[in-house]
Amino acid sequence: SKPLPEVDGRFDVIVIDPPWQYDSRANDITHRGRNPYPDMPTDAICELPVPKHAETNCVVWLLTTNAFMRDTFRILDAWGFKEKTILTWEKDRMATGDWLRGKSEHCILAVQGRPIVTLSNQTTVLHGPMREHSRKPDEFYQLVESLCPGSKLEMFARRTLPGWSAWGMEVASDVQIAMKEAA
Repeated sequence: SKPLPEVDGRFDVIVIDPPWQYDSRANDITHRGRNPYPDMPTDAICELPVPKHAETNCVVWLLTTNAFMRDTFRILDAWGFKEKTILTWEKDRMATGDWLRGKSEHCILAVQGRPIVTLSNQTTVLHGPMREHSRKPDEFYQLVESLCPGSKLEMFARRTLPGWSAWGMEVASDVQIAMKEAA
């Protein structure tokens, strides 16, 4: 497969929902949890150019599921970020799962340097509806925008948002073109 193209610039805030590589029933096209896009092993996620595009004082929001909680800390270490807290998105209905059916997703808030974060009384739980595969609720973006001033990048974006740079398969970008060519 071809390498992913570069994203331009440095950002104060980076949201990334990597295309995690699930081993369970990965080749079963009937499995409901199967990714509708190419996935990446953890080692490849560690190699993403996140540090190159992070400002000296930066916040990363790394989304994950229960299956990859351990991996997220290894990835953050590889990128040079220190975890601060875990946000849990409680979905409005259950999804797939191997042991228990998932009704939550997690997001590790991590920092590099001393970024500005406007904390007041936010909690570690976010309530929001489940939508199409991998799409975060609007409430997540509202939380990030309310807490984190500055330039924002969403890697592996599903859509473009006003005031954000988007890099991903679901938006018209160089990454979308490269990943289609690699598939």
